[in-house]
Amino acid sequence: MSHSDNIEEPSLAEADLLTVQKHIRYCLFHLQVLPTAYEGEDCSRMSLAFFVLSALDLLNATDKISPKDRQAWIDWIYEQQSSRGGFAGGPTTRLPSRENYDTPHLAMTYTALCNLAILGDDFSRLDKQNLQHFVQSCQTEDGAFSPYPSSPERDVRFVYCAFAIRHFLGVKTLFRVNSAVRYILSCRSHDGAFGQNPGLEGQGGTTYCAIASLHMANSLQLLQAPETCVRWLSQRLVPLDTSDASDPEDLPSEQRLALLKLENGRSGGFQGRPEKDADVCYSFWVGAALQLLDEHMQKAQVSLNPSTQKDRTLLSRERFRYFLLAAQSTRGGISKYFEEPPDVYHTYLGLAGLAVGQFPSLASIRPELNISERAAAAFPLQTS
Repeated sequence: MSHSDNIEEPSLAEADLLTVQKHIRYCLFHLQVLPTAYEGEDCSRMSLAFFVLSALDLLNATDKISPKDRQAWIDWIYEQQSSRGGFAGGPTTRLPSRENYDTPHLAMTYTALCNLAILGDDFSRLDKQNLQHFVQSCQTEDGAFSPYPSSPERDVRFVYCAFAIRHFLGVKTLFRVNSAVRYILSCRSHDGAFGQNPGLEGQGGTTYCAIASLHMANSLQLLQAPETCVRWLSQRLVPLDTSDASDPEDLPSEQRLALLKLENGRSGGFQGRPEKDADVCYSFWVGAALQLLDEHMQKAQVSLNPSTQKDRTLLSRERFRYFLLAAQSTRGGISKYFEEPPDVYHTYLGLAGLAVGQFPSLASIRPELNISERAAAAFPLQTS
Protein backbone atom coordinates (compact mmCIF):
# COMPACT_ATOMS: atom_id res chain seq x y z
CA MET A 1 0.00 0.00 0.00
CA SER A 2 1.41 3.41 -0.94
CA HIS A 3 1.66 6.39 1.38
CA SER A 4 -1.05 8.20 -0.60
CA ASP A 5 -3.34 5.20 -0.06
CA ASN A 6 -2.78 5.42 3.70
CA ILE A 7 -3.76 9.08 3.87
CA GLU A 8 -7.41 9.88 3.22
CA GLU A 9 -8.34 12.26 0.45
CA PRO A 10 -9.20 15.65 1.97
CA SER A 11 -12.82 16.69 1.76
CA LEU A 12 -13.89 19.70 -0.29
CA ALA A 13 -14.66 21.58 2.92
CA GLU A 14 -11.16 20.84 4.15
CA ALA A 15 -9.61 21.94 0.85
CA ASP A 16 -11.38 25.27 1.17
CA LEU A 17 -9.46 25.87 4.41
CA LEU A 18 -6.21 26.33 2.48
CA THR A 19 -6.02 30.09 1.84
CA VAL A 20 -4.39 29.81 -1.59
CA GLN A 21 -4.73 33.43 -2.70
CA LYS A 22 -3.27 34.77 0.54
CA HIS A 23 -0.29 32.44 0.17
CA ILE A 24 0.24 33.58 -3.41
CA ARG A 25 0.24 37.24 -2.34
CA TYR A 26 2.60 36.41 0.54
CA CYS A 27 5.06 34.69 -1.80
CA LEU A 28 4.92 37.38 -4.49
CA PHE A 29 5.67 40.01 -1.87
CA HIS A 30 8.69 38.07 -0.60
CA LEU A 31 9.90 37.60 -4.15
CA GLN A 32 10.31 41.39 -4.28
CA VAL A 33 11.28 42.31 -0.70
CA LEU A 34 12.70 40.30 2.19
CA PRO A 35 11.84 41.71 5.63
CA THR A 36 14.63 42.54 8.07
CA ALA A 37 14.09 39.22 9.86
CA TYR A 38 15.97 37.57 6.98
CA GLU A 39 19.09 39.74 7.20
CA GLY A 40 21.03 36.95 8.89
CA GLU A 41 20.24 34.65 5.96
CA ASP A 42 21.76 36.87 3.29
CA CYS A 43 24.42 34.31 2.41
CA SER A 44 21.60 31.82 1.72
CA ARG A 45 19.54 34.07 -0.51
CA MET A 46 19.45 31.38 -3.22
CA SER A 47 17.67 28.99 -0.87
CA LEU A 48 15.24 31.70 0.26
CA ALA A 49 14.39 32.27 -3.40
CA PHE A 50 13.81 28.54 -3.77
CA PHE A 51 11.31 28.44 -0.92
CA VAL A 52 9.33 31.30 -2.48
CA LEU A 53 9.55 30.15 -6.11
CA SER A 54 8.79 26.52 -5.30
CA ALA A 55 5.85 27.55 -3.13
CA LEU A 56 4.43 29.54 -6.05
CA ASP A 57 5.02 26.53 -8.27
CA LEU A 58 3.07 24.20 -5.95
CA LEU A 59 0.32 26.84 -5.80
CA ASN A 60 0.21 26.79 -9.64
CA ALA A 61 0.97 30.52 -9.60
CA THR A 62 4.31 31.01 -11.37
CA ASP A 63 2.35 32.75 -14.13
CA LYS A 64 1.87 35.58 -11.62
CA ILE A 65 5.58 36.40 -12.00
CA SER A 66 5.90 38.98 -14.76
CA PRO A 67 8.16 38.17 -17.74
CA LYS A 68 10.44 41.04 -16.69
CA ASP A 69 10.79 39.74 -13.12
CA ARG A 70 11.21 36.17 -14.35
CA GLN A 71 14.12 37.17 -16.56
CA ALA A 72 15.61 39.33 -13.82
CA TRP A 73 15.60 36.35 -11.46
CA ILE A 74 17.20 34.09 -14.07
CA ASP A 75 19.91 36.68 -14.70
CA TRP A 76 20.50 37.09 -10.95
CA ILE A 77 20.88 33.34 -10.49
CA TYR A 78 23.50 33.15 -13.25
CA GLU A 79 25.34 36.05 -11.65
CA GLN A 80 25.91 33.71 -8.68
CA GLN A 81 27.51 31.06 -10.92
CA SER A 82 31.13 30.62 -9.90
CA SER A 83 34.06 30.36 -12.30
CA ARG A 84 34.84 27.16 -10.39
CA GLY A 85 31.46 25.67 -11.25
CA GLY A 86 28.35 25.60 -9.10
CA PHE A 87 26.54 28.51 -7.52
CA ALA A 88 26.98 30.71 -4.47
CA GLY A 89 24.15 31.64 -2.12
CA GLY A 90 24.23 35.33 -3.04
CA PRO A 91 26.45 38.26 -3.96
CA THR A 92 27.84 38.60 -0.44
CA THR A 93 29.54 35.21 -0.80
CA ARG A 94 30.96 35.93 -4.24
CA LEU A 95 33.79 38.34 -4.94
CA PRO A 96 35.10 37.22 -8.34
CA SER A 97 38.03 39.67 -8.11
CA ARG A 98 39.33 37.70 -5.10
CA GLU A 99 39.67 34.00 -5.89
CA ASN A 100 39.33 32.81 -2.29
CA TYR A 101 35.95 34.53 -2.03
CA ASP A 102 34.50 33.10 -5.24
CA THR A 103 33.21 30.02 -3.43
CA PRO A 104 30.23 27.99 -4.69
CA HIS A 105 28.15 25.93 -2.26
CA LEU A 106 26.62 22.49 -2.91
CA ALA A 107 23.24 23.25 -1.30
CA MET A 108 23.00 26.61 -3.07
CA THR A 109 23.84 24.87 -6.34
CA TYR A 110 21.00 22.41 -5.80
CA THR A 111 18.51 25.22 -5.14
CA ALA A 112 19.86 27.30 -8.05
CA LEU A 113 19.16 24.48 -10.50
CA CYS A 114 15.69 24.00 -8.99
CA ASN A 115 15.01 27.73 -9.33
CA LEU A 116 16.07 27.79 -12.98
CA ALA A 117 13.79 24.84 -13.75
CA ILE A 118 10.83 26.49 -12.00
CA LEU A 119 11.44 29.72 -13.94
CA GLY A 120 11.57 27.84 -17.26
CA ASP A 121 15.21 28.56 -18.13
CA ASP A 122 16.83 26.66 -21.01
CA PHE A 123 20.12 26.13 -19.09
CA SER A 124 22.14 27.40 -22.05
CA ARG A 125 24.29 29.46 -19.68
CA LEU A 126 24.96 26.62 -17.27
CA ASP A 127 28.66 25.75 -17.04
CA LYS A 128 28.10 21.99 -16.94
CA GLN A 129 31.74 20.98 -17.18
CA ASN A 130 32.92 23.04 -14.22
CA LEU A 131 29.76 22.13 -12.31
CA GLN A 132 30.64 18.45 -12.63
CA HIS A 133 34.18 19.15 -11.45
CA PHE A 134 32.87 21.12 -8.47
CA VAL A 135 30.54 18.31 -7.35
CA GLN A 136 33.32 15.73 -7.70
CA SER A 137 35.71 17.87 -5.66
CA CYS A 138 33.20 18.06 -2.79
CA GLN A 139 33.24 14.31 -2.18
CA THR A 140 35.41 13.19 0.72
CA GLU A 141 37.45 10.01 1.01
CA ASP A 142 34.75 8.21 3.03
CA GLY A 143 32.09 8.92 0.38
CA ALA A 144 30.45 11.86 2.17
CA PHE A 145 30.14 15.37 0.73
CA SER A 146 31.17 18.79 2.00
CA PRO A 147 29.39 22.00 0.96
CA TYR A 148 32.58 23.12 -0.81
CA PRO A 149 36.01 21.49 -1.25
CA SER A 150 37.90 23.25 1.57
CA SER A 151 35.15 22.89 4.17
CA PRO A 152 35.64 20.58 7.19
CA GLU A 153 31.87 20.16 7.35
CA ARG A 154 30.38 17.02 5.84
CA ASP A 155 27.11 15.19 6.35
CA VAL A 156 24.19 13.42 4.72
CA ARG A 157 22.46 16.67 3.73
CA PHE A 158 25.19 17.46 1.23
CA VAL A 159 25.16 13.86 0.01
CA TYR A 160 21.50 14.43 -0.84
CA CYS A 161 22.33 17.62 -2.77
CA ALA A 162 24.99 15.75 -4.72
CA PHE A 163 22.57 12.98 -5.70
CA ALA A 164 19.93 15.50 -6.76
CA ILE A 165 22.45 17.39 -8.91
CA ARG A 166 23.58 14.07 -10.40
CA HIS A 167 19.97 13.45 -11.43
CA PHE A 168 19.57 16.98 -12.78
CA LEU A 169 22.67 16.67 -14.96
CA GLY A 170 21.90 13.11 -16.02
CA VAL A 171 25.51 12.03 -15.44
CA LYS A 172 25.43 8.69 -13.63
CA THR A 173 29.22 8.60 -13.22
CA LEU A 174 29.39 12.08 -11.69
CA PHE A 175 30.93 10.81 -8.42
CA ARG A 176 31.70 7.61 -6.48
CA VAL A 177 28.13 6.43 -5.96
CA ASN A 178 28.96 3.20 -4.10
CA SER A 179 31.11 5.09 -1.59
CA ALA A 180 28.32 7.62 -1.05
CA VAL A 181 25.80 4.83 -0.48
CA ARG A 182 28.07 3.16 2.09
CA TYR A 183 28.41 6.48 3.90
CA ILE A 184 24.63 6.94 3.99
CA LEU A 185 24.10 3.47 5.42
CA SER A 186 26.75 4.17 8.07
CA CYS A 187 24.62 7.10 9.30
CA ARG A 188 21.78 4.84 10.39
CA SER A 189 21.04 4.97 14.11
CA HIS A 190 19.99 2.15 16.42
CA ASP A 191 16.29 3.02 16.10
CA GLY A 192 16.16 2.72 12.30
CA ALA A 193 16.35 6.44 11.48
CA PHE A 194 19.36 8.31 10.06
CA GLY A 195 21.59 10.88 11.72
CA GLN A 196 23.53 13.72 10.17
CA ASN A 197 26.76 11.72 10.52
CA PRO A 198 27.63 8.21 11.74
CA GLY A 199 26.88 7.76 15.43
CA LEU A 200 24.52 10.73 15.72
CA GLU A 201 20.86 10.71 16.73
CA GLY A 202 18.29 10.05 14.03
CA GLN A 203 16.27 13.05 12.86
CA GLY A 204 13.41 13.56 10.42
CA GLY A 205 15.23 15.83 7.98
CA THR A 206 18.38 13.73 7.75
CA THR A 207 16.32 10.55 7.46
CA TYR A 208 14.60 12.10 4.45
CA CYS A 209 17.98 13.01 2.92
CA ALA A 210 19.21 9.45 3.40
CA ILE A 211 16.09 7.74 2.03
CA ALA A 212 15.78 10.12 -0.96
CA SER A 213 19.48 9.67 -1.79
CA LEU A 214 19.21 5.88 -1.65
CA HIS A 215 16.15 6.13 -3.89
CA MET A 216 18.04 8.21 -6.46
CA ALA A 217 20.95 5.76 -6.27
CA ASN A 218 18.56 2.83 -6.87
CA SER A 219 19.92 1.37 -3.63
CA LEU A 220 16.96 1.21 -1.26
CA GLN A 221 17.20 -2.58 -1.46
CA LEU A 222 20.41 -2.28 0.60
CA LEU A 223 18.45 -0.86 3.52
CA GLN A 224 18.11 -3.66 6.06
CA ALA A 225 14.86 -3.95 8.02
CA PRO A 226 13.18 -0.98 6.29
CA GLU A 227 10.12 -1.50 8.47
CA THR A 228 12.05 -0.17 11.48
CA CYS A 229 12.57 3.11 9.62
CA VAL A 230 8.89 3.18 8.67
CA ARG A 231 7.95 2.62 12.30
CA TRP A 232 10.25 5.40 13.53
CA LEU A 233 8.88 7.84 10.96
CA SER A 234 5.27 6.90 11.69
CA GLN A 235 5.82 7.45 15.41
CA ARG A 236 6.88 11.05 14.75
CA LEU A 237 3.21 12.00 14.47
CA VAL A 238 2.31 13.82 17.69
CA PRO A 239 -1.23 12.64 18.60
CA LEU A 240 -3.91 15.30 18.66
CA ASP A 241 -4.86 15.98 22.27
CA THR A 242 -8.62 15.46 22.37
CA SER A 243 -9.02 14.47 26.02
CA ASP A 244 -12.12 16.63 26.45
CA ALA A 245 -13.65 16.04 23.03
CA SER A 246 -15.38 13.30 21.11
CA ASP A 247 -13.59 11.50 18.30
CA PRO A 248 -12.35 14.40 16.10
CA GLU A 249 -12.85 12.28 12.99
CA ASP A 250 -16.59 12.69 13.55
CA LEU A 251 -16.32 16.48 13.52
CA PRO A 252 -16.68 18.72 10.45
CA SER A 253 -13.45 20.17 9.04
CA GLU A 254 -13.99 23.64 10.50
CA GLN A 255 -14.68 22.28 14.00
CA ARG A 256 -11.65 19.97 13.92
CA LEU A 257 -9.44 22.88 12.88
CA ALA A 258 -10.83 24.99 15.72
CA LEU A 259 -10.16 22.13 18.13
CA LEU A 260 -6.52 21.97 17.08
CA LYS A 261 -6.14 25.72 17.62
CA LEU A 262 -7.64 25.40 21.07
CA GLU A 263 -4.98 22.78 21.83
CA ASN A 264 -2.34 25.44 21.10
CA GLY A 265 -1.27 24.01 17.77
CA ARG A 266 1.52 21.85 19.24
CA SER A 267 -0.08 18.46 18.57
CA GLY A 268 -1.43 16.67 15.53
CA GLY A 269 1.64 17.23 13.31
CA PHE A 270 5.01 15.58 12.77
CA GLN A 271 8.00 16.13 15.04
CA GLY A 272 11.64 15.83 13.99
CA ARG A 273 12.75 13.77 17.00
CA PRO A 274 11.10 12.07 19.99
CA GLU A 275 9.93 14.37 22.80
CA LYS A 276 9.90 17.45 20.55
CA ASP A 277 6.98 19.68 19.54
CA ALA A 278 5.41 19.10 16.17
CA ASP A 279 6.75 21.38 13.42
CA VAL A 280 5.20 22.11 10.02
CA CYS A 281 8.45 21.47 8.12
CA TYR A 282 8.44 17.79 9.11
CA SER A 283 5.18 17.26 7.28
CA PHE A 284 7.39 17.11 4.20
CA TRP A 285 10.60 15.60 5.57
CA VAL A 286 8.78 12.74 7.32
CA GLY A 287 5.87 12.45 4.89
CA ALA A 288 8.08 12.29 1.78
CA ALA A 289 10.42 9.74 3.37
CA LEU A 290 7.43 7.57 4.23
CA GLN A 291 6.09 7.80 0.68
CA LEU A 292 9.42 6.74 -0.82
CA LEU A 293 9.74 3.84 1.62
CA ASP A 294 6.17 2.72 1.04
CA GLU A 295 6.68 2.65 -2.72
CA HIS A 296 9.91 0.69 -2.32
CA MET A 297 8.39 -1.85 0.04
CA GLN A 298 5.39 -2.33 -2.19
CA LYS A 299 7.62 -3.05 -5.21
CA ALA A 300 9.85 -5.32 -3.14
CA GLN A 301 6.76 -7.04 -1.66
CA VAL A 302 7.95 -6.36 1.89
CA SER A 303 5.15 -6.51 4.45
CA LEU A 304 4.92 -4.51 7.65
CA ASN A 305 4.52 -6.36 10.92
CA PRO A 306 1.16 -5.77 12.70
CA SER A 307 2.62 -3.28 15.19
CA THR A 308 4.22 -1.12 12.51
CA GLN A 309 1.11 -1.36 10.33
CA LYS A 310 -0.91 -0.01 13.28
CA ASP A 311 1.42 2.99 13.49
CA ARG A 312 1.02 3.59 9.76
CA THR A 313 -2.77 3.37 10.01
CA LEU A 314 -2.74 6.15 12.61
CA LEU A 315 -1.58 8.57 9.91
CA SER A 316 -4.96 8.41 8.20
CA ARG A 317 -6.90 8.59 11.46
CA GLU A 318 -5.00 11.51 12.96
CA ARG A 319 -5.32 13.63 9.81
CA PHE A 320 -2.09 15.63 10.26
CA ARG A 321 -3.25 18.07 7.56
CA TYR A 322 -5.18 20.04 10.16
CA PHE A 323 -1.94 20.86 11.95
CA LEU A 324 -0.67 22.52 8.76
CA LEU A 325 -3.93 24.31 8.07
CA ALA A 326 -4.02 25.67 11.63
CA ALA A 327 -0.51 27.12 11.13
CA GLN A 328 -1.65 29.43 8.32
CA SER A 329 -1.33 33.15 8.98
CA THR A 330 -4.35 35.37 8.42
CA ARG A 331 -2.18 37.52 6.12
CA GLY A 332 -0.75 34.59 4.17
CA GLY A 333 2.17 32.28 4.72
CA ILE A 334 2.55 29.34 7.07
CA SER A 335 4.36 29.28 10.40
CA LYS A 336 6.24 26.63 12.35
CA TYR A 337 3.05 26.01 14.32
CA PHE A 338 -0.10 27.90 15.31
CA GLU A 339 0.33 31.51 16.52
CA GLU A 340 3.96 31.81 15.40
CA PRO A 341 4.84 34.33 12.65
CA PRO A 342 5.00 32.85 9.14
CA ASP A 343 8.23 32.49 7.18
CA VAL A 344 9.12 31.36 3.66
CA TYR A 345 10.79 28.12 4.85
CA HIS A 346 7.72 26.77 6.66
CA THR A 347 5.38 28.17 4.01
CA TYR A 348 7.04 26.10 1.30
CA LEU A 349 7.55 22.93 3.33
CA GLY A 350 4.00 23.12 4.68
CA LEU A 351 2.67 23.26 1.12
CA ALA A 352 5.09 20.50 0.10
CA GLY A 353 3.80 18.33 2.95
CA LEU A 354 0.24 18.86 1.76
CA ALA A 355 1.32 18.08 -1.82
CA VAL A 356 2.83 14.77 -0.68
CA GLY A 357 -0.67 13.96 0.61
CA GLN A 358 -2.14 14.93 -2.80
CA PHE A 359 -4.00 17.93 -1.43
CA PRO A 360 -6.46 19.51 -3.92
CA SER A 361 -5.45 22.74 -5.69
CA LEU A 362 -1.72 21.99 -5.28
CA ALA A 363 0.61 20.73 -8.00
CA SER A 364 1.99 17.19 -7.85
CA ILE A 365 5.39 16.86 -6.22
CA ARG A 366 8.40 14.64 -6.83
CA PRO A 367 9.19 13.64 -3.23
CA GLU A 368 12.80 12.57 -3.84
CA LEU A 369 13.70 15.86 -5.60
CA ASN A 370 11.61 18.22 -3.43
CA ILE A 371 10.22 20.03 -6.48
CA SER A 372 7.01 19.78 -8.46
CA GLU A 373 6.51 17.22 -11.21
CA ARG A 374 6.33 20.17 -13.59
CA ALA A 375 9.76 21.49 -12.59
CA ALA A 376 11.24 17.98 -12.53
CA ALA A 377 10.27 17.55 -16.19
CA ALA A 378 13.18 19.88 -17.11
CA PHE A 379 15.62 17.14 -16.03
CA PRO A 380 17.84 15.31 -16.76
CA LEU A 381 19.73 17.80 -18.90
CA GLN A 382 21.50 14.95 -20.71
CA THR A 383 21.61 11.16 -20.70
CA SER A 384 24.77 9.19 -20.00
